[in-house]
Amino acid sequence: MRQFGELEAVVMDNLPRKGFPGFVIREKDGRAYRYRPVHTREEHAAALMEQSLAGGGDRGTALLHLVERMPADEVARLREALNPSSRQKVT
Repeated sequence: MRQFGELEAVVMDNLPRKGFPGFVIREKDGRAYRYRPVHTREEHAAALMEQSLAGGGDRGTALLHLVERMPADEVARLREALNPSSRQKVT
């Protein structure tokens, strides 16, 4: 049976190449490597929603069905985010 260190090395070496290409970035940190996600959870969720919307059907109707299933507080946050006058200006 392999030692944990050897198994960990195999997993970490293959993670960016075979397991999750495009999902993690490997960065050198001294003699070791650190792994970090390419995208945040929120960015990944947005990409999945975009793929679903692009997958077929009427995008507008699909979006309406999504919003109908959202809690009222999330709908309010969405309205606020879509309202240009409520956005903070970047200086």
